[in-house]
Amino acid sequence: MRLNSLQFTVSRALGPSVGALMVKLWGIGPAIFFNAITYLLVVGAIAIVEAHQIIVTEGYRGLRSRAEFEAAQAGPSPLLLSMRR
Repeated sequence: MRLNSLQFTVSRALGPSVGALMVKLWGIGPAIFFNAITYLLVVGAIAIVEAHQIIVTEGYRGLRSRAEFEAAQAGPSPLLLSMRR
């Protein structure tokens, strides 16, 4: 949490100064173009990353692993169903 806060604070402090320096050196057009490229890089990174996240619902709060969650989602096994007869 602290690293995220530090990154946010540093970007708020350095971002405008870097932007102002870019506008002074190259003009407004290249600065906006560079900003657009950085947004596209972030969108590309988000598209590439595969998130393996399990959203836990109320019925499955006690499960500890993905395997337990998937087993609970699948329902009872055929072996258990055959033993009920």
